[in-house]
Amino acid sequence: MLCPVNPSRAEFAIFIDQGYRDQGIGTRFTELTLQFARSKGFGRVWLSVEVNNLRAIRVYKKLGFQLRDLYGPEQEMEVVLEK
Repeated sequence: MLCPVNPSRAEFAIFIDQGYRDQGIGTRFTELTLQFARSKGFGRVWLSVEVNNLRAIRVYKKLGFQLRDLYGPEQEMEVVLEK
């Protein structure tokens, strides 16, 4: 899901059933969502992820997301999209 926060920033969330993980599905959906966000003019996309979800964090970092802040058991990450 991609939810606009304001005209230049959107929040991203994705949920992959455990039976379908480790197949590249989440990575590809995230890539496509970032392409879509870019095409709609968003300059930044952010997300929240549990700090112990190392698999997801690894994917997000690979796709350019960087840590912004920590909130208890969750961290906020953001990617700046190229124009």
